[in-house]
Parts: sequence; structure tokens; C-alpha cells
Amino acid sequence: MIGILLRHEVRTLFRRPVGIIALATLTLTAAYALWTGGQHLQTGVTRAAAYQESVDKSRAEWLAKLQQIERGEAAPSPYDARPINLRLPAALAPAPLGDFARGAFDLHPTTATIVAWSNTVNLFPHYQFDNPELIQLGSFDFAFVVIVLLPLLMIALSFDAAAADRDSGRLRILAAQPVRPGRLIFSRLLLRAVILWAALSLVALVFLFVNAGPVSFGERLGRFGVFALGLSVYTLFWFALISVCVAYIKRSEAVIASLIAAWAILTLGVPGVVSTVAEQLYPQPSRLAYLSEMREAQGEAARETAQLTAGFLVDHPDLTVSDEAVPGYYRGTFLQNLEVERRTAPVLAAFVDARAQRDRLIQLSQFASPAMIAAGMLNAAAGADGNRHHAYQSQARATLQQLAEQVGPAIVAKQRMSVAAAEAVPEFEFQDQSAGTLLTRSLLPGVYLALLAIAGLVVARRRFEAPLEELL
Repeated sequence: MIGILLRHEVRTLFRRPVGIIALATLTLTAAYALWTGGQHLQTGVTRAAAYQESVDKSRAEWLAKLQQIERGEAAPSPYDARPINLRLPAALAPAPLGDFARGAFDLHPTTATIVAWSNTVNLFPHYQFDNPELIQLGSFDFAFVVIVLLPLLMIALSFDAAAADRDSGRLRILAAQPVRPGRLIFSRLLLRAVILWAALSLVALVFLFVNAGPVSFGERLGRFGVFALGLSVYTLFWFALISVCVAYIKRSEAVIASLIAAWAILTLGVPGVVSTVAEQLYPQPSRLAYLSEMREAQGEAARETAQLTAGFLVDHPDLTVSDEAVPGYYRGTFLQNLEVERRTAPVLAAFVDARAQRDRLIQLSQFASPAMIAAGMLNAAAGADGNRHHAYQSQARATLQQLAEQVGPAIVAKQRMSVAAAEAVPEFEFQDQSAGTLLTRSLLPGVYLALLAIAGLVVARRRFEAPLEELL
């Protein structure tokens, strides 16, 4: 009997303008978001590859010149194949599932040239220290559709699931059927939620294949599992919340008002409050103070180049012999960078510490908002969260320090490296998080959201199983 009624419900749903509009809106916006996301993914991968190729070409020319000098095939100028000019590319391409969410990707640097001319302070533009993202709702992507649009369409499609029958008197007629009215209402709510969830999932699966061109499909599939988990538990939560409101609130106007208020608070209000509180409790150090400290350190290091050189050579007496006339600013610049790095390290550490404190607060505060949990899971799966960019920056700085240790002695001694030593310098290779690691990180908030939804469903089902008088 309930199957017959549900089939009738499906036919009725798609004859109603609201049902057609809701499904069409969700499907088309999701498809458009993933299509533009695919363009973003393709552009990001191409741009990173082009940058990598450009710097690799420069490095190959530098190495070829060094080989000619070492074999005695060329008369070098003082500027040819100097260690300070050895360049390594450090490019961050979008994650394999980067078309599903853009998040913080456009807000952080994604390329850097690792060369001894730089230090860890100026390796990246200064905007890297701007406010971290707590929840990315600004860019239109598939994650935005899931977090913001999906709950609204679920509300529009389901708020009157019981009130319409109650107001028209059909609820009493249904009581004469073999199926309990409450069970039918609950099944109706479930059917409408499943239809929207299935539409989103189907669109996502299609574009999982369509946009897979520039990246490994195996890596996309693993991350898609984490993304699908976030989508499913978020849908389950809103299904539970809508069911509770429909079960306990009799007037349809009150149901939709309550649900819209809950959507505004949970999706917009709580993340905004958390952002404000995080900035107040753990403010980032003054950027002006940071820039002033860096300039002062550079000025003092420039004035103290002679002392810095002497101190370095006292520690490395084997580097004092050289018969090559190398411009003094090579050595001076390198030593100045070391001094600037040393003096500004506490300021940089203060920025990193402030961000870490905010991240910890966000991790705890996300349990107050399903939208924050979903945003964290979806952006992490798509590689669009701030953690991936901070890891990239940290790894690039570590590679720069390693390069400085390898080429520094030759720079200070005004010597060239050997070809073998130059070829032994490792290239930068970003170590991304695996799908398993992402799943582990997302497991606790995902389980919490699922348990919260299950609790809501239990409460709603008890109400729907109550006597008819309580539903009227």
C-alpha cells in the first residue's frame, strides 16, 4: 500500500511547479558549478605545468653551462653558472578533485621559485598572512551548492509535507488507510530528500568522469569517497531537522519560518560568529610591524656584510681560497638573507602560531554548525582548504633552507659547484595528503553529524508514530 502511495507522490511531486523548479535548479546549478570547476582545474594544472617547465628550462641551461665550464669547453664570465642562480620550481596545482571546490585556492600563492637570492620571508607574497578562511561561501562551486543551496531546496520541497494534508482534511482520510499517516508523511519526506540527494550525486558522478582529463582518475575516486561522505551526512542532517519541524509544528508558515531561521543561523550566523571570535582571541601580529622588522633587518644586514662574511669564514676556513673575481653582492646578498631570516623568524613564527590557534578553535567550533563540518569535509576532500596551502608553503620554505645549505658554502667561497653536486640537489615535490588521511580527519566530524541526524530522526519518528490526534 505504501508503495502505491509513494508512486503517486512521485507523480504528484513532478507535476507541481515547486518540485520541477527545485529539481531543475539544483541539477543545473550543480552542473554549471562542476563545469566551471573543470575549467578551473584544467587551467590550474596547465599553469602549474607551464611554470614548472619554464623554471626547469632555466635550470637546464644553467646546468649545461656548468658542464661546459667543468669540461673546459667554455671560458666563463664571473656570472656564469653561479650557485646563487640555481633555480628550483615549486608549483602547487589544484588537487585531483579541485573541480568540486575552489575554497581557498585563489587566495594563496601557488608558485614560487626556490633560489638562494630569496629567503623564507620573501619567498611568497605577503598576502599569505591575511585572515585564514573559516568557511568558504564566497566562491560559487559545487561545495557552495551543497552547503547553501541544497538545504534551501529541501526546505522548499518538504516544509508542507504534513500541513498540506492537515489543512485540506486529507490527513483524516489517510487515517482510514492500512498505512499510518505519520509513516506516510515520514516516507514522503524521505522520498523528497533522496530525490535531491540522488540528483546531486548523479551530477557529481558524471563530472567525476568528465573532468578527469588532466589528473589521475584513481586519486579522484579516493577523494570523491570523502566528498560523498560529507554530502551524504549533510543531507541526512537537514532531512532530520526538516522531519522534526514537520512533525512538531502544525502550521506550514511556522515550519518554513523555523527552518529558514535555522538555515540562516547554522549556515551563515555561526560561521560568522566563530570567525569574529577567532580573530579577537588569536589576532595575527601587526603586518606593518612585520614589514618594518624585515626592512630593518635587511638594512642592518647590508651594513654588516663585512662582519657577516668574516664570521662565516671563521667557521669555514676551508672556503677562504678563491682566485675568481665574483661580484661581492653575490656573497653579500646570500649572507644578508641568512641574517634577515634569523631576525624575522620570531615574527613569522608568531603568524604561524596565531593561525594554528585559530585552526584549533575552528576545529572545536565546527561542531556547533553542520555547515562548517560539511565545508571542512568537502573542501578538504577537494584540496581547497587552507591546510593544503599552508603545507605547500611550509614544504617550499624547507626546500629553500635545504638549498641554501647546499649552495651556501660555494657562494661564500666565490666558487662554483661541481656538476655532480648540482645534479644531486633534490627538486621540490609537494607531499599531498592521501585520501586515507583525509578520511581519518573527516571521520570524527562526519560521525558526529550523522549521530546528530539519527537522533533527530528518532525524535521525528516517535512523533509520526503517535496517535492521529497528536498529528492533527
